[in-house]
Amino acid sequence: MTNAPRPLIVILLLGAVVRVLLIVWSAGQPIAIDDAKDYNALAVGLVERGEFGYTPGQPASLRPPLYPAMVAGIYWLSGGENHTAVRVVQAVLGLLAALVVYRLAQGMYGQKQGTGPICALSPFSVPVLAAAAVCFYPSLLFMGTQILTEVLFTFLVCLACLLMQRVLDGFADQRSRAAFFALVGFGVVLGLGALTRSVLWLFPPFLMVFLVWATRRRSGVAPGDLRPAVSAGTEARAERESAVQSGHLAPRDEDSSRGARRLRTAVQSRHLAPRDEDSSRGARRLRTAVQSGHLAPRDEDSSRGARRLRWDFGRRVGMALVPVLAFCAVIAPWAVRNTRLHKTFTTIDVMGGRNMMMGNYEYTPMYRSWDAISVSGEKAWYRLLADEHPGFSRLTQGQLDKLAMKRGIKFVLANPGLTAQRDLVKFLNFWQLERTVAAGFARGYWGDAPRWVKLAVAAIVAGSYAAAMLLGIFGFVMTRPADVRLHWFLLLLVAFICAAHTAVFAHERYRLPLMPIVMIYAAAAAVHARAIWQRRRTLAFWLATGLCTLMVASWAWELVWVEWERIGKLLVASC
Repeated sequence: MTNAPRPLIVILLLGAVVRVLLIVWSAGQPIAIDDAKDYNALAVGLVERGEFGYTPGQPASLRPPLYPAMVAGIYWLSGGENHTAVRVVQAVLGLLAALVVYRLAQGMYGQKQGTGPICALSPFSVPVLAAAAVCFYPSLLFMGTQILTEVLFTFLVCLACLLMQRVLDGFADQRSRAAFFALVGFGVVLGLGALTRSVLWLFPPFLMVFLVWATRRRSGVAPGDLRPAVSAGTEARAERESAVQSGHLAPRDEDSSRGARRLRTAVQSRHLAPRDEDSSRGARRLRTAVQSGHLAPRDEDSSRGARRLRWDFGRRVGMALVPVLAFCAVIAPWAVRNTRLHKTFTTIDVMGGRNMMMGNYEYTPMYRSWDAISVSGEKAWYRLLADEHPGFSRLTQGQLDKLAMKRGIKFVLANPGLTAQRDLVKFLNFWQLERTVAAGFARGYWGDAPRWVKLAVAAIVAGSYAAAMLLGIFGFVMTRPADVRLHWFLLLLVAFICAAHTAVFAHERYRLPLMPIVMIYAAAAAVHARAIWQRRRTLAFWLATGLCTLMVASWAWELVWVEWERIGKLLVASC
């Protein structure tokens, strides 16, 4: 970065120092989290036997392959099962994520410095503040010391968002070549993200719809031109009055025909030259405007315009297919391997169906749906399937996953009321206060720390999330990036991942890779706090306030109603 501002360089250097200290602190700590043990076992299997599985001769698809492959590559290069080397690579990925967020926020909000209280002591801009928030976010720092997918997936999500920004910029500037290569890169990164966490593999259909909408042509406005509609309307009225006064247009009654009004609109917007309004010439000029795409076709004489619109729609669909094809090319080899192995169509892993059933069956815990995997005995999800299907033991893992998916969907359709209640709880679980790091300290994942350290870490982790989330809500509702289409893409991505986990089961760990997006909007709210406060009487301000109130209420409800007894036990155990 040749033109990197000094605050960004300082942030990255301090972030590197903090990560080195955490790596030193974590050195020698055993792997304690079950997911981390799985990833480590798969990586060791790849290095020692060259196969993706837990036991020799039994290939598996329980986990997506990219993260174990990355860990295996690090083990192979470092000459053994070197957890410190993995932590170093993840530290680099964390710094790169902060750098990508800086670029993303720079394209969204520019380098303009704000006037909020955060900026009173130092000239912070939105990009610098967002990069700092991502670089020093406590949960990302601590999770970077574990053998887990969080850091890699976070980096890929941030990179995908940056590439989408490049796509939209390319269309806005009519740089088709740049937009095409950005679309290919986006599809590749999205495929790598799906090979890291399978939640993304169903995103391409939604992506296509978004791209077809975002790349549409706008009458008289180039894609990406976001001039306010009020200003455009004022200019149109001024041009109309000037044309009438100069005699180029004759004022008409309100009862004039729709065609005449459209003709005058075309004249006012300069799509047609102002001339006398001879009826035959006006009709020919109106048809020409329709055919050129400046006016929407309305009647039978608009066949050329209709063909033009169909061609434009086909062009947009073709461009939307580019990242989908790149995505498919990335995941295809692994999908073919899984399909052959499990004798049924399997894309990324064989966890989707069983997760769907564990989150939606008779014995799913209401308030801790992610803990359904610990349900054992006659109530376990696999025991129910075994009782219902005599040939259960002869099924492959992929076929078993399909059965579990059907069982989960059947339960959802048969119990809509219970499902709605559970989904509300799951949605709140997705946005719950962060607990993984605090619980890890209580269980000794980061060594035997004093009690005051554990309490301090819990307060810092929960407080940093709460601050980022509340500011992020105000930033999303009350600020807009330079290109509003990127604003809606970020919302689509967050909503898709949240909805997927709400339908299955949710946990705050699944939300962590989305926090850089939240922190960009939080930085925008902090930088522009004074402007937001000046709009405190607007509907947008009250909407943001209401959403924040609901969020705080959900956190209080969970702490007091759901987790109070468990928190007390953890505090006692940590003494």
